[in-house]
Amino acid sequence: MKRRKFTPGFKFKVAVAAISEQFSLPDLTRKHQLAPAQISTWKRELLSHGVQVFQKPTKATAPDPQVREDELLRRCRDLVAEAIAIHRVTPDIFNTDQGAQYTSQMFTEFILSQGMRLSMDGKGTATDNAFIERLWRSIKYERLYLHEYETGKQLYDMVDDYLAYYNTARRHSSIGDDYPAVWYRAGKMEKSA
Repeated sequence: MKRRKFTPGFKFKVAVAAISEQFSLPDLTRKHQLAPAQISTWKRELLSHGVQVFQKPTKATAPDPQVREDELLRRCRDLVAEAIAIHRVTPDIFNTDQGAQYTSQMFTEFILSQGMRLSMDGKGTATDNAFIERLWRSIKYERLYLHEYETGKQLYDMVDDYLAYYNTARRHSSIGDDYPAVWYRAGKMEKSA
């Protein structure tokens, strides 16, 4: 199934229709062949960011690009530090793409200072992370887009449940319609790659 892309104008039109309540959510879902969660997300985004249309940019509302980049780098570093603290384990290898946030001196020094080796996907080699991209596509199309999640906990639980299903109850044609957990326990995963 090819992923559909929507223009900002289309998203706006659907979100306005959802806000106006001229049509019910199921009616909009059928009319536009969209998941209810997608329509609800667009509606929430329009309601939360609509006021910005009428704001005039000032120096206070137009952040300095360098400040935004520094903040992004700090957030990336802090998220990794938080994950290490929560799980009480430091990975041996930290794999990333070659985005600026990962190649910055601040981030690479932090990763190395934690005793991790840094591994980056090759520039222009989109297939480096094909497996994980395919996994996330499956999660999105088989679970995420079909339901609304009110809290981060609900979303976390859904991903946790899906990963258990994906590894122990979902057959995979690439390994002879078997389950990944069976192959992993038998030590076959490295042989199939």
